[in-house]
Amino acid sequence: MKTAPFAIAIALSALAWDPHAEAAHPKRALLLVVALAGLAWTATRKTKIESPAPSQSRARLFALAFVVVSALGALHGGGDVFALLTLLVVGVALALTAGTLGRAEALSTLRIATLCISGIAGGITVISALAGARGFSLHGGQGNPNWLGLLLAVSIPIVADLAYAWHRRGPRARSVVAIGVLVLSSLALGLSHSRVAWIACGVGLVTMFFRQNPSASLLRRAALTLGVVSALVALPNVPLPRRPTSTSTPAPAAHSSPLASPAHDEARSGEVDAATSLRGRLWIAKISVRAAVSSFPFGVGLGGYPDAYLREQGEALSTMSPKEASRRFLNATTAHDDFLQAAVTTGPLGLVCFAGAILAAIVAHLRSGTRAIAGALAAFAVCALGDSPMQQPALVALVALAFAALPAARIAKTDDATKHLVFSTRSHLALGLACALLLVPASRAWLGTRTRVAAESLEPEARLSKLGRAARIDPRSGENALALGLARLELGDADGALDALRRSLPLLPNVGTYVAIGNAELERARPDLAEAAYREALARDPGSRRAHADLAEALRRLTRLPEAEEHARIALQLGPGDARVRALVDQIHKDMMEMATQE
Repeated sequence: MKTAPFAIAIALSALAWDPHAEAAHPKRALLLVVALAGLAWTATRKTKIESPAPSQSRARLFALAFVVVSALGALHGGGDVFALLTLLVVGVALALTAGTLGRAEALSTLRIATLCISGIAGGITVISALAGARGFSLHGGQGNPNWLGLLLAVSIPIVADLAYAWHRRGPRARSVVAIGVLVLSSLALGLSHSRVAWIACGVGLVTMFFRQNPSASLLRRAALTLGVVSALVALPNVPLPRRPTSTSTPAPAAHSSPLASPAHDEARSGEVDAATSLRGRLWIAKISVRAAVSSFPFGVGLGGYPDAYLREQGEALSTMSPKEASRRFLNATTAHDDFLQAAVTTGPLGLVCFAGAILAAIVAHLRSGTRAIAGALAAFAVCALGDSPMQQPALVALVALAFAALPAARIAKTDDATKHLVFSTRSHLALGLACALLLVPASRAWLGTRTRVAAESLEPEARLSKLGRAARIDPRSGENALALGLARLELGDADGALDALRRSLPLLPNVGTYVAIGNAELERARPDLAEAAYREALARDPGSRRAHADLAEALRRLTRLPEAEEHARIALQLGPGDARVRALVDQIHKDMMEMATQE
């Protein structure tokens, strides 16, 4: 139990919740602190290391290679590089810390952390549901019900195994706790309504019994586990009374973009049916494959996926009519498939390393007898096929501990042991330095988001001041720069708006940002530059009504009236009830008549 404080610290950090920031911000910062403390704690420990099977060595090598390739990709990537790099460093640091303690302690750390995470997240979700919360509010501190589902799908195989083992040969109190956590986790998984997580959990539970000798007791155990968990998952989907729906417009989430796409807003406001969700995922996958092919062989770099996706999607949509393009456009910031995302950002080498690490670790745990952990990793693999668990700090922490729980290599000779200790100490120092350096941008991101969210309810002048402070706290935040640019544009400061909007583009690729830049250029009476910005927006979203309408206005001011009329009519087709566009069409016709009269 000497690892219990370390495991509990990991769990509490992975569950940290701040309603005024993105869900991942406090988790990343606090996990860095825990990783740094863990590295300091284990830096000088001498550990006896066991002999591995070849697949166990391969799992670690593949994982390390993936981290190295991803880190190198940060040198030519874009977007929120520090956030993604932080998760990689946290994962390696936690794995090294737990692995240094020895396999038995690493297993204990993983099990205690999993119990705490599942129990607390599941308990919060179930209590919230009983209190009347529904839909997006049931996130268990993960910020999104789908992300909660992914976390629980990976946790449940380990919790189920502990519940069974402690029921057979453990103190009654521990058995009651494990069974209670299993019940809460399963109910919360059902409440998450995450179809990917449901499938992943089933695959994980089946994997737990893989390679076992067939026997009646094994079949009964498997059937009982699957039956109980399935029943508990299904139970929350029985229709329940809902709260009366408020007629007021709901406030945007703390981490929603000011220029989020309508499709994105619709997805956030309610559950999307399975057919629509599948079509959307297939579309994103198709565009991601195109982006992976275009970026072959080295990928676009860590954090470069959103921009690569928008560019490739724009090319695909350019062959469609504007109305069809407006229906197909999706503002995806991840591939909703970590394997595809790895292919886009790190190329085929990163994809092979990522897939190889997961597969080798599953095989290694099956061979070493820790089948529940193999089941958890199998569930993670399914989650990675249908969503983005590598973006979630809690899941990264659990997977890192699962890799730490693999048997390590035995050092037979004294000189080899000494060399290993020196290498281990240097690894601790290097990772400790990386954690300390990354703690600064992680803390800035957390505080900057809090400041930006606090500005949303203020009057324009006060909001502008607050947003300026948020941008200074975290200059790497594309959302802070975007919000500041929009606020300046609203108050008529076109020059200041352009500066902030242009800074936000490489950090937060967004079609709406190009539109806002064009509007600022129009304010400065530079319609030629505005035209260029609007065309950049249409290159990424040919079905954008705002971009077509604003481009028509820029072309009207440039006296290119036939082109202006064409784009205005497209905007009118996309939004027939838009009075502003109708007035623009009338103005263009009036200008054309005046020009004809003058000629």
